[in-house]
Amino acid sequence: MRSYYSIDDLSIDDLQSVTSGLPTYSAPAGVRSFGAGSMAKYKWSESVSTMAFLEYQRLGNAATESPLIDDRGSPNQLTVGVGLSYSFVVGN
Repeated sequence: MRSYYSIDDLSIDDLQSVTSGLPTYSAPAGVRSFGAGSMAKYKWSESVSTMAFLEYQRLGNAATESPLIDDRGSPNQLTVGVGLSYSFVVGN
């Protein structure tokens, strides 16, 4: 939590806060996020497949209280993606 949501620097006091313009915040331990997702895959042949996925996450309290999320982000996170895979056999 500290690596992603805290705003401070252990070696130089308040450096991140000054350079970002955000107040200091030390994220406590806690649940980062919870959510759900789904993926669909279509096999075109023995070697070629395509896939698509959708995932929704809601950040936990320790993350949403961070000025990074509160001022510049959203506690609701949506990820969408598509992919193509090609598989083959090496040798027999």
